[in-house]
Amino acid sequence: MWVPNQFAHGLGTTDNPVFPDVFEWAMRVAGGSIDGAEALLAGAPRAFNPAGGLHHAMPTRASGFCHVNDGVLAIERLRQAGRRVVYVDIDAHHGDGVQHAFYRSRDVLTISIHQTGYTIFPGTGFEEEIGVDDGKGFSLNVPLLPGAGDRAYDLAFDELVLPAIALFRPDALVTQLGTDALIGDLLANLRMSLHGFERAVERFRALGVPWLALGGGGYDVGNVIRAWTLAWATMLDEKLLDEIPSLFLTQAATYGVNLSQLRGPREVPPTADRVLAALEDTIRKVRDATFPLLSETRTTS
Repeated sequence: MWVPNQFAHGLGTTDNPVFPDVFEWAMRVAGGSIDGAEALLAGAPRAFNPAGGLHHAMPTRASGFCHVNDGVLAIERLRQAGRRVVYVDIDAHHGDGVQHAFYRSRDVLTISIHQTGYTIFPGTGFEEEIGVDDGKGFSLNVPLLPGAGDRAYDLAFDELVLPAIALFRPDALVTQLGTDALIGDLLANLRMSLHGFERAVERFRALGVPWLALGGGGYDVGNVIRAWTLAWATMLDEKLLDEIPSLFLTQAATYGVNLSQLRGPREVPPTADRVLAALEDTIRKVRDATFPLLSETRTTS
């Protein structure tokens, strides 16, 4: 399939190939997320599009396995209906496309926790990226050093993510639940456990606002299967046993995926002191730069 000027638009690369029906595929992914936004507007408390979360796509350019940015389109639908939206991205890679779309907006708060851009694609998402013009203070980035682990995520949620959301007071929550931050992923090294992933999702659920969850990255199929199973169960307010039924184990094996437990061991490698020290410095800088602006908006809204 030939597309005019395809390389100028990020197409035809190994990351973003052009294949038969690529446009229809991209529209179906985007449509699923827009349908999720419509469901929230119609009164549904939660919706999940695991095929979505293609957070790197830009307005005129595909990037990083992402042809069309479904998250932006879903958020825009919510915004058009007058909703204040908080977007939280826990993918190992910075949610640069979503940040770009709302970098000048104060009715969308974007938060991305990711491996530092000094070590991984797309090379952005540093703490000084806080938005511009009317959107200054409404873009929060938490770059993590490799090997971050669960303790780093808990600290980021406790000290930055949840307090920022409380200040912003959103009408809707959109999350990108990429699983490439998990232990064993092929492209990243953040060492989050499945217990840590489940805990993050439970904290989203506890916010009690209409919630659209999107999929995202993940390059260990076993991690993807288990993480999004846990995410969907949490959204349904179900607590799953750790034992995987034999039927599912058999089905997974046909795809070359060998699983033992849903969550795996609770004992995870400790977070290095240098990682926590760097994170505490990042949190302080981001809070100092953004919280006064979020607080000011809260008192005038």
